[in-house]
Amino acid sequence: MINIELKKEQTIIFDGDSATNRRKGDGLTDWPYLRMMKWNRNWADIFAELMFCWKPELNLKMKNVAVGGSKSYEILERFDEFVKPHNPDWVFVTIGGNDIAVKLSLKESQDNFRKYITKVQDDCDGNVIYLSRFKPAPHCPEWKVKMEPERVERYAALEETVEECGAFIIDVGTGLLEKSKELVKQWEGHTTYCDADSHYNHIGNTIIAGEVMKGLGLLN
Repeated sequence: MINIELKKEQTIIFDGDSATNRRKGDGLTDWPYLRMMKWNRNWADIFAELMFCWKPELNLKMKNVAVGGSKSYEILERFDEFVKPHNPDWVFVTIGGNDIAVKLSLKESQDNFRKYITKVQDDCDGNVIYLSRFKPAPHCPEWKVKMEPERVERYAALEETVEECGAFIIDVGTGLLEKSKELVKQWEGHTTYCDADSHYNHIGNTIIAGEVMKGLGLLN
């Protein structure tokens, strides 16, 4: 559990890649395919709903500005337009995997994320919570093979950057793996993923939302 106390009427922003929001392109939330494929709900939506129902006295303000396919330099580039106007107290971020696809070096990823975290801290007087999620669960395409060393190295490097900047980490990967294994024991068809690209289905997103609440000390 990390030492965070959510206070009344604080603002939370969810940012990052498709692990937090699968919308992409000019249409963003108006993209019809997003709704038709039921991609318009994710762990951030579930977390927001649970906080609304279980902690109404906090009256938290929450907004999801993540965009599918984002790289570390893209969340940095759109910060002034997407994040800063909301002056968030907390920013939850998933990022890193797409940097590998465009062959960004570890140093570039770390530098971009360091600048992003610093902007949250300096421009908004807020802080970043990075979701660590590099443990593949059953039925993930990576499950039966060893997790790519490059991906493990990337996420580990970003965690080092988070710690260096005095920000926070919530490990959602461990809980997702443990609960996925239990579900597969019940029936081998149970999965937390919805496609071959390792995106989470409603089950996976619900588990992640619970792991975030647990990481904040809101669940045992």
